[in-house]
Amino acid sequence: MSVVEVRQTLSGAVRGILADPSIGEDLRDLGVRAVQALYAIEAVSIDEREPLLQRACEYLHALGHAAPRHRTSPFLALRRRLMQVISTRGKNGDAVQPHLDVTVNHQSHSNFFTGVSGDIIDGGVFVATEETLPVGTEVSLKVSLPAGKLISRGRVSFVRPEGPSPNTETRGMGIRLSSPGLLQQEPVMRLLASREPLFEP
Repeated sequence: MSVVEVRQTLSGAVRGILADPSIGEDLRDLGVRAVQALYAIEAVSIDEREPLLQRACEYLHALGHAAPRHRTSPFLALRRRLMQVISTRGKNGDAVQPHLDVTVNHQSHSNFFTGVSGDIIDGGVFVATEETLPVGTEVSLKVSLPAGKLISRGRVSFVRPEGPSPNTETRGMGIRLSSPGLLQQEPVMRLLASREPLFEP
């Protein structure tokens, strides 16, 4: 699905919320802003598209979580499509990496995971989300932790749920970092001292 197709589909979904008297002004404004951002993408050079694509994704994310339940699916589905556009389009055909902001603490569904060895350095970050990316997609990642943050690049190594597993109740994706040594930084180790990571063979 191209940016134009996303915009056309989004315009139809936004017309639906504009016509719904139960929808508040804030949500209507988000819908209009999302459509405007996609129109703007079509009018600028490839060099200028990435921040506009990211902004449109943010609007769609907000719409998907703020709209009434019966109207959320179109926005979340369109955001997934747009994230795929971001991951496959860029200057001179180069990939533009999606950026993920995730919080990992004692209450979050997101967590760290270990590999077969049980060592965190063989694992990565499990991002709990309904808006997963295809396995192999390269991403940039910022993880907010109780005692600091972790910033890295990585690659989607698995998506859950794809079948029976101990974590089928939490949909999301595992990110293996391009610099796994970052997982041994103090903010990560302090959290793992009191929270058990997930296991992904």
